Amino acid sequence: GRRREPLAHRLYRAADPPVTASIAIMYAVSALFTAIGLALLLALLRPASESKVYAYRMIGTMGLALGAALAMSATAMWRWSLAA
Repeated sequence: GRRREPLAHRLYRAADPPVTASIAIMYAVSALFTAIGLALLLALLRPASESKVYAYRMIGTMGLALGAALAMSATAMWRWSLAA
């Protein structure tokens, strides 16, 4: 009988095309800000002065938020480029 193609091959062929360079850069910057934000928030596990705690908490939260917003924007741009 006819031989069936493996599922992995069918999924790869059905996957979205690769991202453009500008979208890949957005994802990279998003990952960078997310990592910085997470590192600052994890630094709060160690004892620190009140001003350092405030600054790390504020900047860490903003870094995580910026990373999430950039990732969502990059994903939207990727999806829109597929529809065009």
